[in-house]
Amino acid sequence: MTHQLNKLRLRLHSSNFTSFYHPSHQLVLNRFSTKPTTTTTTKTTAYHIGKSGQLYSPWFVKLVTTLGNRLGYNLPTSHAITITSDLYDHCSNQFQLEKSFWINECGLPDSFQTWFQITQLHMWILIVRFRSMKNNLGRTYIQEFVNHGFLDTEHRIRSTPYKVTKNSLIKSYMKTMLDQHYGFLVGFDWALATDQDGSDSVLVEAVWRNLFGARWGKGMGGVKGKFNSNPLKESEEVGNRDGIDGLDFLDDVLFLDRLERILVWIRIELIRVSRISDDEIINYSNNKLGDLRVRNKLIEFGKF
Repeated sequence: MTHQLNKLRLRLHSSNFTSFYHPSHQLVLNRFSTKPTTTTTTKTTAYHIGKSGQLYSPWFVKLVTTLGNRLGYNLPTSHAITITSDLYDHCSNQFQLEKSFWINECGLPDSFQTWFQITQLHMWILIVRFRSMKNNLGRTYIQEFVNHGFLDTEHRIRSTPYKVTKNSLIKSYMKTMLDQHYGFLVGFDWALATDQDGSDSVLVEAVWRNLFGARWGKGMGGVKGKFNSNPLKESEEVGNRDGIDGLDFLDDVLFLDRLERILVWIRIELIRVSRISDDEIINYSNNKLGDLRVRNKLIEFGKF
């Protein structure tokens, strides 16, 4: 039998008999052959999809990850720099978004000083939350957060419309801003620590001093505000709505309402950020979450 199979193999592989070959012949040969049959399988490669939708092979992802770890890009500090940069941008934009309230209703001047203080208020809300982060991450996030703030502050001083170029003057301005930053933190932190009875009497003092310069309507930093803070000013219209003997107290009455709205906003925002977990903060810039609501928890401040 073996001799006959060998003869058949020779005939099938001979050039003179290739025209007689049929696939079924090979099946017969395999059946009686002593060699085991082998099957080949194609290995599938799991590609990774990047943020732009481009496909990356596993070896490339591994290479980039290893390189990033070597250079320190995936360290907590580097991660904090990226996250706090975006968070600061949202804080610095809030004055422009709520300009009507601060300028038209609160009577603050449309000035650099007003922008700085309103930005400090929104930054403080997030700083309070950063302080409670575990494993000392809060200290790192706060430091990078404040760094972004003062880099932007210096950039604005040097840019249009101020265009301050004298380094000694810029240094003096930055020192003043830093003092105001520390004063803001101490004042509002002290208010949180001492207002245990729920009256917010200390908190309203912090708002009065830091946002209004302790001078209702007269503005801050030497810039005149929209309203005159003198309650005994002469009314342009005798018998005005809240006028008494030709005196107008309307702006001063409305100011109490503005203060209350600011206090309520602060309390609501502190409760909001307290409900955000550490993981949601750390993964803020991670697109794998696929849920914008997680990002909005940090960046969507309430309206006045």
